[in-house]
Amino acid sequence: FVARVPCHPLDTLKSRLQSADGHRYQGIRHCLRSTLAEEGILGLYRGFGAVVVAGTPAACIYLTSYEILKSALAPEGSEMAFLGHFWSGMGAEAAACLLFVPVDVVKERLQVQRTSSNGSVTGSGLPTYSGSFDAFRVISRTEGILGLYKGYFATLASFGPFSAFYFLFYEQCRAGLAKAAGKPDPTNLPA
Repeated sequence: FVARVPCHPLDTLKSRLQSADGHRYQGIRHCLRSTLAEEGILGLYRGFGAVVVAGTPAACIYLTSYEILKSALAPEGSEMAFLGHFWSGMGAEAAACLLFVPVDVVKERLQVQRTSSNGSVTGSGLPTYSGSFDAFRVISRTEGILGLYKGYFATLASFGPFSAFYFLFYEQCRAGLAKAAGKPDPTNLPA
């Protein structure tokens, strides 16, 4: 949560610059100045509620899924454990995306929605949302549950390999450190 507070405004600026309306900005500083002038500091935190509420449970799903899959696919001491680590990372990302993607859809829709300082919504005539819960409700009602999963496979194609390689390299490094420390079991390394 604490790390998200200073980083979320940067994510909002990135989303606005990459949106269909991004051409109105001359760069990141112009986007920041425009957002602050038109919406105030709260404009930088659009979608933050969804991230705060679901971020921790999604991370728990991610790490727990990895450990469960690892125990099934990569038993300790197996010569092919590295493949199990790879597929466990991919599976963990697939599971976590079941929660991450709807949160990301809500967050992104709110981030690119602009309001003027008097509270009126400006922009493209797309649905407007009063907050994260309202966005979740309106998207579900107007687009169906699949509207919340727009981009699931693109997200998985992007982040799945990252997670797969991340855990593969993590486990290989951990095993190498354990061997160098003379510890036969990498789970007993000091923190």
